[in-house]
Amino acid sequence: DDKQGTLRGPNRIHIIQVEGMKVVHLGDLGCPLKEDEIETLKNCDVLMIPVGGFYTIDASLAYEIVKQVHPRIVVPMHYRSLSFGYDVLDTVDSFLSHFDHHETYLKEMEITQDTKKQVAVFKLS
Repeated sequence: DDKQGTLRGPNRIHIIQVEGMKVVHLGDLGCPLKEDEIETLKNCDVLMIPVGGFYTIDASLAYEIVKQVHPRIVVPMHYRSLSFGYDVLDTVDSFLSHFDHHETYLKEMEITQDTKKQVAVFKLS
């Protein structure tokens, strides 16, 4: 949280190395990243980032972190849609509005070293 964990406890960022790629899951991140954290995550292949606000960072801060980290693929998470999520959360559209364009909603995606740079939003059934 924006009070260094005093409101909702500490957060854990997971960094997974798989098939020559670095996948980062930011967990319930609720504050800006520190410079050393940005350097550790910079140019990762996949960045899974919360965008819904309230419990986590909001769409604007998430976009700033994406610009700092420069991931190849961005997967927004922890947001509300018509069929899931808490009313206090924002929708993914607030995050996507920061980008000139984005991919259509996906059911699934195979990510390899050749997958092109994109924002990937997965539609849950």
